[in-house]
Amino acid sequence: MELGCLLNHIRQRRGSFSLGSLLSMCQDVSEGMEHLEANGFIHRDLAANCLVNEALVVKVSDFGMARLLLDDQYTSSSGSKFPVKWSPPEVFNFCKFSSKSDVWSFGVLMWEMSWRPAFRSSKFRHIYGKAATKHHGYCGVPITTSVHDNHHCSVNPCFIAVVTECSGGGAFLVLSVHHTGRVDPQHPRVCGHSATVLDVKWNPFDDHCIASCSEDCTVS
Repeated sequence: MELGCLLNHIRQRRGSFSLGSLLSMCQDVSEGMEHLEANGFIHRDLAANCLVNEALVVKVSDFGMARLLLDDQYTSSSGSKFPVKWSPPEVFNFCKFSSKSDVWSFGVLMWEMSWRPAFRSSKFRHIYGKAATKHHGYCGVPITTSVHDNHHCSVNPCFIAVVTECSGGGAFLVLSVHHTGRVDPQHPRVCGHSATVLDVKWNPFDDHCIASCSEDCTVS
């Protein structure tokens, strides 16, 4: 497969592929995955593991994590490695793989292939978006410097939560994504911890529900 990794090949030639070419390559991957499913196998690591030749024919590769299905699903042992950005919720929660989890991975692969240079990517590989203008940003938010490698903020379609500097720690701001600009220094904070907040996450099924964890070993 002369052109190597599919996603690298597409990214190196952004904008040079027609919609028909991209759909054809997606079809090649889907046919390869269909062949695996018809023979009772799941791939579990589709991700970027596809190779492309000079004729733009794509082949699924890297079957190191592939497994034979006996009861329509495969349950991996706790702590096993898996491609995080391409895995569905049942893999995170129960370590259960099936042909449906391969379909999820294929959907993520299609989304990556449809990436357009009009959108700027962040330093994190799985995050894409338009660069925000000053008019659409927030000003005066005292973002914490204690979070280190964890998440300073979390956003959903309605709100953005930002871990802030606060005497004694344990607080974060919740701001509407529709009301940008300067933030009032007296804007109410969400408090529920006695130590620094380490991470915040929105409920994916409820835009008004958020969880936070802290150095005080509690989750709220």
